[in-house]
Amino acid sequence: MSMNGLQQADRRFSVAARHNWPAVAFYCITLGILFAGAAAGLLIGGISVTVDQVLDALVQRGGDQSGIVIWSLRAPRVVVGVLAGACMAVSGALMQGMTRNPLADPTLTGVAAGAACAIVAMQACWPAIPVVLHPLLGIAGGLIAAALTFALAWREYLSPTYLALAGLAV
Repeated sequence: MSMNGLQQADRRFSVAARHNWPAVAFYCITLGILFAGAAAGLLIGGISVTVDQVLDALVQRGGDQSGIVIWSLRAPRVVVGVLAGACMAVSGALMQGMTRNPLADPTLTGVAAGAACAIVAMQACWPAIPVVLHPLLGIAGGLIAAALTFALAWREYLSPTYLALAGLAV
């Protein structure tokens, strides 16, 4: 007795769903933590607001004090936090994929050391340099260290092993 295409697809989906339940549970738990953190970010601050005030401000874009606090201070803070976390997750996934190493981090390619070295060197040479320039110096140092690491590993076609050794050497 043969099954038609719909029954076969249904059977394959149910088998895949049974084997994939840990991933689904992980995603649900992660989303729950994200929403709980976002809710806490909207509720917690110097001015106390209730859940009703937050919901009113989000739905109606309220003009009262709580609405102004939520829309001008707390909501942007939550959005920036979520976007920064997403960017860090993507950069970590890219680095792990590029090096084919599940434990890869910025120290593996020398980026962290290059950033720290640039800031310390500039601070030692020019102590009067404004603190506002430290992030720019760190970015420049990290980029230079990454370029040096990739240049050293380029001979071996960016092999993960040579990339890790070059990053540690930098």
